[in-house]
Amino acid sequence: MGKADKPFRFEDWIDEDLSAAAAAGRLQPVFGMEEVRERLNEVLLSEGMKTPVLVGPSGVGKTAAIHSVILASHQGRGPAAFAGARFVQLSFRSISSHFKEPSDGTDTVQAIVDHILQSPTPIVPFIRDIHLAYSLDWESLLRRLCSGGARSFLAEGETRAVQNMLDFTPDLPEWLVPVTVDEPTVPRTREILALWSADQAARTSRPFTAAAQRTAIDLTGRFIGNLHFPRKALDLLRQTRALRQGDEPVTQRDVIARFCEMTRVPASLVDPEIELDIAAIRGFVADRLLGQDEAADAVVRVVALIKSNLADTRRPFGVFLFVGPTGVGKTHTAQLLAEYFFGDRGRL
Repeated sequence: MGKADKPFRFEDWIDEDLSAAAAAGRLQPVFGMEEVRERLNEVLLSEGMKTPVLVGPSGVGKTAAIHSVILASHQGRGPAAFAGARFVQLSFRSISSHFKEPSDGTDTVQAIVDHILQSPTPIVPFIRDIHLAYSLDWESLLRRLCSGGARSFLAEGETRAVQNMLDFTPDLPEWLVPVTVDEPTVPRTREILALWSADQAARTSRPFTAAAQRTAIDLTGRFIGNLHFPRKALDLLRQTRALRQGDEPVTQRDVIARFCEMTRVPASLVDPEIELDIAAIRGFVADRLLGQDEAADAVVRVVALIKSNLADTRRPFGVFLFVGPTGVGKTHTAQLLAEYFFGDRGRL
């Protein structure tokens, strides 16, 4: 029997009890987001019980900023309206997944809202994906949560979807205030990682060397363009530490090894201590791409550019247009690129 088939129980529908997480020390301090935290406090302290909705790309620190408010409240330093409140995490996506149609979940969301509004212990929900209220037709329930309570709550969502919801849902802009969280610059990311690493060393006695931190930023910035700072660099450091035995510091070599294992990018491309053998690369391509010297030379030039770290990280390392009649090796050339860079022809 699934959640949707049981009698309503509020605890069944929360993702996490964040007050319990704060008490257990699972909500770690946030670093380098002073401006966002100030903006959050401005919204929470404004008249009319405004609710801040953090918007921005995934991985830039939205959830960490929300956690900082919860942690401050747990420590008695948060907004007065949050004093003594229980913080819980909710997800509209998670709730809707238990129903065949979104409309089937309306009664459950209504019961969740009722419980929050009627609870003798103040409950402050943190809604991870508030923008989904619009596509799920739960805007009226969201409006009731905004207008029927005695305090603000916390939320985050996708930038464009949140704006669409506010544009097309009357009254919601009166309650919900978008707060944009931008991806930090590389220098700012360095500061964040340095502060985070110092905190981790104090907590776990497992420090990260400065070179390890710089390398995590460099490699993820150059090769993982679909994710954002600071999370992608932090995740690489966390994964490296998890695989590191003993209490010795996590070094640049450890980070490079984990990155190559994770992405299958050849170590010769990213390890500054390994000299790139251009002749061997030219041979690798030419031996598999017979009679296509121009294409082989183009591949070698891109590999050399990546190794030199002179490529513009805001753009792809290379954009190839393979032109020619059927059967001359265009797809084969693309497969060779995937095989060299990622160890597998199928990873096009």
